[in-house]
Amino acid sequence: MTQEPIKIEISEEEAPFIPESRRLNIKTKATQAGKIIASQTTKTARKAWNSTPRRKVTRGVAKGATAVAGKSSRFISEKVARTAERRARERVTAVQTRLRKTDWKAEAKGGTANGLRWLSGRLARLAARINAPAPKSGSDTA
Repeated sequence: MTQEPIKIEISEEEAPFIPESRRLNIKTKATQAGKIIASQTTKTARKAWNSTPRRKVTRGVAKGATAVAGKSSRFISEKVARTAERRARERVTAVQTRLRKTDWKAEAKGGTANGLRWLSGRLARLAARINAPAPKSGSDTA
């Protein structure tokens, strides 16, 4: 003979009765436990915040950040200064090279020639105005 397992079934109608006051009591206890845990957590967090190790770490981080910012700004200003100096040297070198390569004799001749052409044109206009016949007016002929 084989034995069959015993099945126990409890229907909802046969569920144990829990009085309403006991249900409220559990809810109240859970609320109180939550408040106690929150209070203890708050106290622990305040103790941790006000602790000496936290203050030391915070001071250390602040000093480190200040040092890094100082070093970074010095590095950047040095880099900018070096770049500006290099560009200034390049410009001076370019100007000196251009001055050496310029044929100043030809420049002087060209400038003088252009100046004389301009002066010649102005003198030609002046001569034309002087040599032009005077306009006759209608009141002189009578």
